[in-house]
Amino acid sequence: MKKLSGIFIPLGIVVFVLFLFLATKPVEVSRENSVMLKGLVTRISEGASKDIIISLDDIRSIHYISRGIEQGLKVDDLNSRLLNREVIIYYAKPRLLSLLSPMTGTRQITELKLGNKIIYTEF
Repeated sequence: MKKLSGIFIPLGIVVFVLFLFLATKPVEVSRENSVMLKGLVTRISEGASKDIIISLDDIRSIHYISRGIEQGLKVDDLNSRLLNREVIIYYAKPRLLSLLSPMTGTRQITELKLGNKIIYTEF
């Protein structure tokens, strides 16, 4: 029994450290690592940490521009330009471990376009 615990405890520690490393590794922001989504904008609001939240018709996920207010974007301006219009959103692909998160439906916008005009980009 001591032999088994002598093997499993160090193995468990290694697995836990590997899990922490993979869970906290930042997502690379690039167009290749993003998913494209089209949708009709139904609501734009300010969220926590000066984020801008964009709601799309018939899509339950939460899409946000991280610290969009700090980057010079204004909710009123975006509302007048984007409300009830179809936009193209690119958001960062979730990592495998983030699929286990309760925040799976929260997506960070990496690019926002209205037609061919780029409204916001991280690229």
